[in-house]
Amino acid sequence: MHNWKNWVGAFAAVVLLTVSSCASSTPEKTTQVAVAPAPPPPPPVKEKLVLRGVHFDFNETTIRPGDTAVLDESITILKANKYVAINVNGYCDAIGDEEYNRRLSLYRGNAVANYLLNGGILASQLKVYGYGKHDFVATNATAEGRAQNRRVELVPE
Repeated sequence: MHNWKNWVGAFAAVVLLTVSSCASSTPEKTTQVAVAPAPPPPPPVKEKLVLRGVHFDFNETTIRPGDTAVLDESITILKANKYVAINVNGYCDAIGDEEYNRRLSLYRGNAVANYLLNGGILASQLKVYGYGKHDFVATNATAEGRAQNRRVELVPE
């Protein structure tokens, strides 16, 4: 007769072999999920500093005495941001021919740039452009509108 202890021992050995062979024949599979890098932040919005207080008389390039306070405030801002390049954009109203107004707007931009330079702004920060009679901010049908269009804008690059 068989001894029940032998029978239990044999059964345990079979179970142990079955479990160990199952564990070794089926390796664990690990799935690696690729994680995409975070998208870069959006570029900063370029703030447009419009010198609305700095306008020019008809056919003039001279900065009016009452407009120097606005330019002085701009100097303070630009000194605090001395690594920012600035486009000094001059504009005219719609009266006159295209080439004349382009030159006049360039001279107005230069007048503002020279004021900024005399206030301590670095020349390397400034690029002057004359856009003539383009990009109006007001109507040219009225004297007040034309006066608003005779302006200079400072725009960070």
